[in-house]
Amino acid sequence: MKSNISGYYAVAMFLLIGLCLASAGCTGNPASNLTENEPMSGIRYFLNEIDSGRTITLQKGDSLDITLPTTPGLAYRWIMPVTGSGPELMNASTTTEIPNNANWSNGSPFFPSGKYRFCYRAVSTGTSVFEGVFSHNVCDTEYSRRFNLTVNIV
Repeated sequence: MKSNISGYYAVAMFLLIGLCLASAGCTGNPASNLTENEPMSGIRYFLNEIDSGRTITLQKGDSLDITLPTTPGLAYRWIMPVTGSGPELMNASTTTEIPNNANWSNGSPFFPSGKYRFCYRAVSTGTSVFEGVFSHNVCDTEYSRRFNLTVNIV
C-alpha cells in the first residue's frame, strides 16, 4: 500500500506558511489606528497596476487604496516608498484568493494569486511621489515590476 505522506506534508507546509503570512502580515508603519470599517470623510479612490505613471489630485480627508498583484508564499513583495508630504499610511496587507476547485491531492506546491493593498489618507497639503517596487528580499533590479504615482493634495 502506497503512503501519501509526502502529499500531506506538502499541504501541511502550505497551510503553515499561509498561517504565518496571514498572522505576520506587513502592516508597514501605520500612523493611525483606523480600521477599514470606520467611517471616513472625503472620497475614496481605488487604483491598481494599470494606473502606474498617473498624476492625481486629492482633497484633504480623501482616501487612496492602491491594490497590486502578488503571489503569497514567494519571497517577493511590494515595497512602496513615498517621498514628499500629505498622505498617511493607514494600512497595508496581503489577501489571498484560493479557488473553490483547488486540487490539494497531487502534493505539489500551490501558489494562489493574491493582492497587496496599501491604504492612505490625505492628511495635509503637498505633493508626494510613490515609487513602488515588486522585489525579492528588497533587492531592486532593472527587471523588477514597478508602480509609480504622483499625488497632489490640495
